[in-house]
Amino acid sequence: MYARVKKKLSIEIIKLYNFIKQRNIY
Repeated sequence: MYARVKKKLSIEIIKLYNFIKQRNIY
């Protein structure tokens, strides 16, 4: 169960990172 939560959290972080990266394209 903990591994699933950790994996889901990492996916959310990656999505957030990609979202920020797309907004900061110059």
